[in-house]
Amino acid sequence: MAIQNGSEKAKKNLEILDKFLQTINIIDDGWAWDFPNKDSDNQIRKIITGYKVNSKELSIVEAKKMPEVIKEIWNKIFESADLEIVGYTDSEENEKLGLERAEEFAKLFRESGLKDEIKIIKVLGKGAENPVDTNKTLIGRYNNRRVEIIVKNGVETKTNDWRDQLEDE
Repeated sequence: MAIQNGSEKAKKNLEILDKFLQTINIIDDGWAWDFPNKDSDNQIRKIITGYKVNSKELSIVEAKKMPEVIKEIWNKIFESADLEIVGYTDSEENEKLGLERAEEFAKLFRESGLKDEIKIIKVLGKGAENPVDTNKTLIGRYNNRRVEIIVKNGVETKTNDWRDQLEDE
Protein backbone atom coordinates (compact mmCIF):
# COMPACT_ATOMS: atom_id res chain seq x y z
CA MET A 1 0.00 0.00 0.00
CA ALA A 2 1.07 3.51 -0.61
CA ILE A 3 2.33 4.84 2.70
CA GLN A 4 5.20 7.12 1.75
CA ASN A 5 5.02 10.44 3.56
CA GLY A 6 3.52 13.18 1.49
CA SER A 7 2.59 11.13 -1.58
CA GLU A 8 -0.82 11.79 -3.10
CA LYS A 9 -1.69 8.07 -3.12
CA ALA A 10 -0.79 7.78 0.56
CA LYS A 11 -3.02 10.76 1.41
CA LYS A 12 -5.90 9.26 -0.58
CA ASN A 13 -5.41 5.84 1.08
CA LEU A 14 -5.45 7.41 4.54
CA GLU A 15 -8.68 9.28 3.73
CA ILE A 16 -10.34 6.05 2.53
CA LEU A 17 -9.19 4.15 5.60
CA ASP A 18 -10.30 6.95 7.91
CA LYS A 19 -13.82 6.89 6.41
CA PHE A 20 -14.02 3.15 7.01
CA LEU A 21 -12.72 3.38 10.57
CA GLN A 22 -15.42 5.92 11.36
CA THR A 23 -17.97 3.14 10.78
CA ILE A 24 -16.31 1.08 13.52
CA ASN A 25 -17.04 2.29 17.04
CA ILE A 26 -14.07 0.65 18.72
CA ILE A 27 -10.51 0.61 17.48
CA ASP A 28 -7.75 -0.27 19.91
CA ASP A 29 -4.31 -1.41 18.79
CA GLY A 30 -4.05 -3.61 21.90
CA TRP A 31 -6.84 -5.91 20.78
CA ALA A 32 -6.02 -9.47 19.85
CA TRP A 33 -9.33 -9.53 17.92
CA ASP A 34 -8.54 -7.03 15.23
CA PHE A 35 -9.38 -7.44 11.58
CA PRO A 36 -8.78 -10.80 9.93
CA ASN A 37 -6.32 -10.53 7.05
CA LYS A 38 -5.21 -12.60 4.10
CA ASP A 39 -2.17 -14.70 4.89
CA SER A 40 0.62 -15.83 2.56
CA ASP A 41 -1.67 -18.62 1.24
CA ASN A 42 -4.33 -16.00 0.38
CA GLN A 43 -6.66 -17.34 3.08
CA ILE A 44 -8.49 -14.94 5.37
CA ARG A 45 -7.30 -15.86 8.83
CA LYS A 46 -6.98 -14.47 12.34
CA ILE A 47 -4.60 -15.94 14.91
CA ILE A 48 -5.23 -15.47 18.63
CA THR A 49 -2.12 -16.33 20.66
CA GLY A 50 -1.09 -16.36 24.25
CA TYR A 51 -3.02 -19.03 26.05
CA LYS A 52 -1.67 -19.89 29.47
CA VAL A 53 0.24 -23.17 29.75
CA ASN A 54 -2.14 -26.16 29.94
CA SER A 55 -5.23 -23.93 29.78
CA LYS A 56 -8.12 -23.90 27.32
CA GLU A 57 -9.45 -20.59 28.66
CA LEU A 58 -8.93 -17.19 27.09
CA SER A 59 -7.58 -14.52 29.39
CA ILE A 60 -10.29 -12.61 31.26
CA VAL A 61 -9.43 -9.43 29.36
CA GLU A 62 -9.71 -11.11 25.95
CA ALA A 63 -12.95 -12.89 26.86
CA LYS A 64 -14.52 -9.61 28.01
CA LYS A 65 -13.56 -7.91 24.73
CA MET A 66 -15.02 -10.58 22.51
CA PRO A 67 -18.68 -9.40 22.41
CA GLU A 68 -17.65 -5.91 21.24
CA VAL A 69 -15.22 -7.33 18.69
CA ILE A 70 -17.91 -9.64 17.30
CA LYS A 71 -20.44 -6.81 17.12
CA GLU A 72 -18.17 -4.04 15.86
CA ILE A 73 -15.74 -5.94 13.63
CA TRP A 74 -16.69 -9.50 12.59
CA ASN A 75 -20.43 -8.86 12.14
CA LYS A 76 -19.69 -5.65 10.21
CA ILE A 77 -17.01 -7.12 7.94
CA PHE A 78 -18.89 -10.21 6.79
CA GLU A 79 -22.41 -10.58 5.40
CA SER A 80 -21.88 -14.32 5.72
CA ALA A 81 -19.00 -16.74 6.13
CA ASP A 82 -18.07 -20.26 7.14
CA LEU A 83 -15.45 -20.40 9.87
CA GLU A 84 -13.01 -23.11 10.85
CA ILE A 85 -11.62 -22.86 14.36
CA VAL A 86 -8.30 -24.68 14.88
CA GLY A 87 -6.60 -25.02 18.25
CA TYR A 88 -2.89 -25.58 18.80
CA THR A 89 -0.55 -26.31 21.70
CA ASP A 90 3.13 -25.85 22.31
CA SER A 91 5.36 -28.93 22.20
CA GLU A 92 5.24 -29.41 25.98
CA GLU A 93 1.45 -29.60 26.35
CA ASN A 94 -1.05 -32.43 26.00
CA GLU A 95 -2.02 -32.82 22.33
CA LYS A 96 -5.78 -32.96 23.02
CA LEU A 97 -5.64 -29.50 24.59
CA GLY A 98 -5.60 -28.00 21.09
CA LEU A 99 -9.10 -29.36 20.44
CA GLU A 100 -10.29 -28.21 23.86
CA ARG A 101 -9.03 -24.69 23.11
CA ALA A 102 -10.79 -24.66 19.74
CA GLU A 103 -14.06 -25.94 21.23
CA GLU A 104 -14.00 -23.43 24.09
CA PHE A 105 -13.14 -20.60 21.71
CA ALA A 106 -15.91 -21.56 19.26
CA LYS A 107 -18.44 -21.68 22.11
CA LEU A 108 -17.44 -18.22 23.38
CA PHE A 109 -17.33 -16.82 19.84
CA ARG A 110 -20.92 -17.97 19.22
CA GLU A 111 -22.15 -16.80 22.63
CA SER A 112 -20.65 -13.35 22.04
CA GLY A 113 -23.23 -12.46 19.39
CA LEU A 114 -21.87 -13.83 16.13
CA LYS A 115 -24.67 -13.31 13.62
CA ASP A 116 -26.41 -16.40 12.25
CA GLU A 117 -25.06 -15.88 8.73
CA ILE A 118 -21.52 -16.47 10.03
CA LYS A 119 -21.35 -20.16 10.79
CA ILE A 120 -18.71 -22.19 12.58
CA ILE A 121 -18.54 -25.24 10.35
CA LYS A 122 -15.48 -27.01 11.70
CA VAL A 123 -13.66 -27.17 15.03
CA LEU A 124 -10.30 -28.95 15.01
CA GLY A 125 -7.39 -29.58 17.33
CA LYS A 126 -3.95 -29.96 15.82
CA GLY A 127 -1.83 -30.10 18.95
CA ALA A 128 1.75 -28.99 18.36
CA GLU A 129 1.52 -29.30 14.54
CA ASN A 130 2.44 -26.29 12.43
CA PRO A 131 4.25 -24.16 15.02
CA VAL A 132 4.43 -20.47 14.19
CA ASP A 133 7.49 -19.99 16.39
CA THR A 134 10.20 -22.02 18.08
CA ASN A 135 9.27 -24.26 21.00
CA LYS A 136 12.74 -23.72 22.53
CA THR A 137 11.88 -20.39 24.19
CA LEU A 138 9.12 -19.13 26.48
CA ILE A 139 7.94 -16.54 23.96
CA GLY A 140 7.99 -19.11 21.16
CA ARG A 141 5.84 -21.54 23.15
CA TYR A 142 3.54 -18.62 24.09
CA ASN A 143 3.04 -17.86 20.38
CA ASN A 144 2.41 -21.52 19.54
CA ARG A 145 -0.40 -21.79 22.12
CA ARG A 146 -3.05 -20.37 19.85
CA VAL A 147 -6.38 -20.61 18.10
CA GLU A 148 -6.75 -19.79 14.42
CA ILE A 149 -9.95 -18.61 12.78
CA ILE A 150 -9.99 -19.46 9.08
CA VAL A 151 -12.67 -17.78 6.97
CA LYS A 152 -14.14 -19.85 4.13
CA ASN A 153 -16.71 -18.58 1.63
CA GLY A 154 -16.63 -15.14 3.23
CA VAL A 155 -18.95 -12.57 1.70
CA GLU A 156 -17.82 -9.14 2.81
CA THR A 157 -20.24 -6.30 3.46
CA LYS A 158 -20.34 -3.16 1.38
CA THR A 159 -18.42 -1.33 4.13
CA ASN A 160 -15.32 -3.20 2.96
CA ASP A 161 -15.33 -1.56 -0.47
CA TRP A 162 -12.59 0.72 0.89
CA ARG A 163 -10.04 -2.07 0.39
CA ASP A 164 -10.64 -2.04 -3.37
CA GLN A 165 -10.04 1.71 -3.50
CA LEU A 166 -6.54 1.61 -1.99
CA GLU A 167 -3.64 2.09 -4.38
CA ASP A 168 -0.07 0.85 -4.20
CA GLU A 169 3.00 2.85 -5.25
